[in-house]
Amino acid sequence: MPETVNITKGVADMNIGDRIKSRRIQIGFSQTELADKLGFKSKASISRIEQGVQSLPQSRIIDMARALETSPDYLLGWNDDMVSTTTTGDNNRTTNQITNNYGNCGTATDNTIDSLRVIFNATDSLLTATDIDLAVSYLIRRKDLLDKGV
Repeated sequence: MPETVNITKGVADMNIGDRIKSRRIQIGFSQTELADKLGFKSKASISRIEQGVQSLPQSRIIDMARALETSPDYLLGWNDDMVSTTTTGDNNRTTNQITNNYGNCGTATDNTIDSLRVIFNATDSLLTATDIDLAVSYLIRRKDLLDKGV
């Protein structure tokens, strides 16, 4: 029996598991195919993530987005555009900024560029100075931990 997604639920009401399942079905992947593509041991992991029983590790969000040919923003519910827009508009400008600042000096990996793109895009959704201060304090704390080797 073909898999289905609850179409009565609006995109804005979907959680990350719903978004993963919806996109997986849209591009024609089975749970097994997605699990194989991501290096999971079995389709059970994908099933549990889609059902919300198991969280998708933060470190795997970019890999999941790539496998599903979408953006981390869509999976996280920050953007309702299911199709990856990394080659157009603001994302292209962001990619160019990242590449110009880091890529040319040979210090950025694809994961670094993707991670920075997520941060840049996420900051566009911060609407108050307090939200920005909170994000900056988190990044400073994260940097301090990395500097200490933690």
